[in-house]
Amino acid sequence: MGSPLSVVARKGHPLTNKRHISAEELAQFAWVVPAKGTPTRQAFEDIFHDAKVALPTRLVESSSQILIRELLIESDRLTLISAHQVEREINIELLNVLNFPLDHTRRPIGLCVRKSWLPTVTQSHFLSLLREISEHFR
Repeated sequence: MGSPLSVVARKGHPLTNKRHISAEELAQFAWVVPAKGTPTRQAFEDIFHDAKVALPTRLVESSSQILIRELLIESDRLTLISAHQVEREINIELLNVLNFPLDHTRRPIGLCVRKSWLPTVTQSHFLSLLREISEHFR
């Protein structure tokens, strides 16, 4: 299972030190979100639907981690992302995970290949290493 999604903001964001954050408070801010139809976008929309709060309207759609990072650092925008994807930015204190629990957003992460795909020797070895390491963390 993958790590849960997190609400992430820049260091010093107005919600950074709040102990309890509501969906209403999250809706007050602009967001950077993935495209419609993706699991993370659905999780984003569920935050507000479940709380019966209107979706935020100031959205930028992007899957570019570079753009997401820059938009967050330079504004009070928020995003929904796995903290592992921005671990470096969190470690060097550019970004923070906000205190809005989303444990229910853990999801399996897998690998898809074409039905008729035949891997090379190197690809087969790489896949066996991925499986071995994944079993270690399971």
